[in-house]
Amino acid sequence: MQPGTIEKLISYYLENKKFLKEIECAKKEFFNFSKDGIVISINKKYEPYFMEWLVFDFQLKNGKSLVEDYYDRNPRKRPLYEIQVYRDLQNNVYGMAEVQKVYPGEGLDLLILHTDKKYYVREHGATFDLKKSNVIFARIVKIGNRYEMAGANSFILPIRMDSQTKKYLIDKNKKFTPKDAVEFINKNNKQESLPEIMDIEKIKIDFNQLLDDLGVSGMISANLAQKWLKEIDFKRAGMPIVDIVIGLSGHWPEKEQMDQLLNLISALANNSPQKALKGKSPQEIAEKHRDKVGSKGFESSIRRIGGEWPDYANKATKYLKDFKVPKALNYYEKTFKTLLKEKSTGRHIFSVFANTGVCYLHFGSEYIARKLLNISLELNPNYAFAKKILAEMDSERRTEQLALAIRFTLKKARTKKLKNFWKKTKNYSDAEFRQAYYDISLTDHQAMWQNDPAKKYYDFLKKLEINFSNV
Repeated sequence: MQPGTIEKLISYYLENKKFLKEIECAKKEFFNFSKDGIVISINKKYEPYFMEWLVFDFQLKNGKSLVEDYYDRNPRKRPLYEIQVYRDLQNNVYGMAEVQKVYPGEGLDLLILHTDKKYYVREHGATFDLKKSNVIFARIVKIGNRYEMAGANSFILPIRMDSQTKKYLIDKNKKFTPKDAVEFINKNNKQESLPEIMDIEKIKIDFNQLLDDLGVSGMISANLAQKWLKEIDFKRAGMPIVDIVIGLSGHWPEKEQMDQLLNLISALANNSPQKALKGKSPQEIAEKHRDKVGSKGFESSIRRIGGEWPDYANKATKYLKDFKVPKALNYYEKTFKTLLKEKSTGRHIFSVFANTGVCYLHFGSEYIARKLLNISLELNPNYAFAKKILAEMDSERRTEQLALAIRFTLKKARTKKLKNFWKKTKNYSDAEFRQAYYDISLTDHQAMWQNDPAKKYYDFLKKLEINFSNV
């Protein structure tokens, strides 16, 4: 399902005055308003549940749900193949689901308890927060030929599937909705015991052993990962750490190691103070809000384990080898933007900085090139390629190449300053020309560097304090 599919539908009904009264009636019904309009109870944290209920379960005066009505109206007059997804969304089931198996990064086996029916659901993000036997509220939809999850972010419920709970679900032979979910949470959030607090020192010992097995113990440690959680606002607490460990290892872990990695990072995140939680651990939050267990709930997303950035980096390197420098630089910029977005890194990230520096040399941007090459050596002082390029920077051969690159660039110059510079320096030697251009362009290149994706990512990378020197 494409991002924004549900949002387009919701905006149509919320922004259309024609449906104003019906939406108000829906709010009163869901949030338990009295008939005279006085609020009996309302809790803003349940608003996403309301929106899901509104889209899939509330009936308009015409007897249709919003998703049915939107498909029939096709208000934006889109072709049939574009709105087919709204037809697919009508085929859904909602209920309390038990996680029966987790396929990291791929999907989940879910058992909808009140129907006793099992589904394999394509899912990515939730697979890093859920474990076997967790219980969640889930809406399963069939999009095309596969099942997906749709609706509000769910909670991992602190309950066991005891006989009393199962009896409650069996009695719910009518359609189960998010309104029932909210009622269930409110009834049960004071009755069940919280999960046992894990020994954080034992978690760290096991995590350090796994890092050693993966060949990255000289680069990071459990204490460093815990420091990241405390000082860096990871929006999805454990996910970036999974990406970082895999990126630094330089290979895909065996299934047993992957399961262990996911479990240990989840345990570390749940028992460590987090900046995203204002210095509290999820366990502390759980003690105050017993209906929330886990770092920040989970949300559906489609992103490969380890991140998307290696695809861009590999394309960039291929273009650079083929001397297609503009395309290479474009993909290196995408690499750094994606790395920053994913808050990830890789075992040989210093080489990406160096290669990007080489791209800038091809355009005569010496200031930025030196910045990138120096960063590469700062990360790994033993990196021979960056050392070699920097050592050659002041050679006669490199000066000639730089002068040639700058002159080629200036032929396309459009500003009056550069046009005048081009005329003035036609008879300069290569060394004179190189220095003159460096001086006249320095201010512009310094400004460019401040906004460069590589610089922004480097500022983030410094916070991780990873030791790349042993690579």
